[in-house]
Amino acid sequence: MQDSNFGGNQGNDGGGSFTKPPMIEGNWKCSDCQAEITKLPFEPKEGRPVYCLDCYRKNHPRKDFRR
Repeated sequence: MQDSNFGGNQGNDGGGSFTKPPMIEGNWKCSDCQAEITKLPFEPKEGRPVYCLDCYRKNHPRKDFRR
């Protein structure tokens, strides 16, 4: 299983001036698989689901904008 921390090892691959958002530390459970989540790139809002990286990718597939 992949690390449950969303955004864990995603870095800048050298293209542009991208900076990673600061990680918020806490204790959450994935809304789908109940995996432990200890870091998020955002402050979660009460009443909104929080997903581990695997479940986020499953629930939010990437859109292909190529034609």
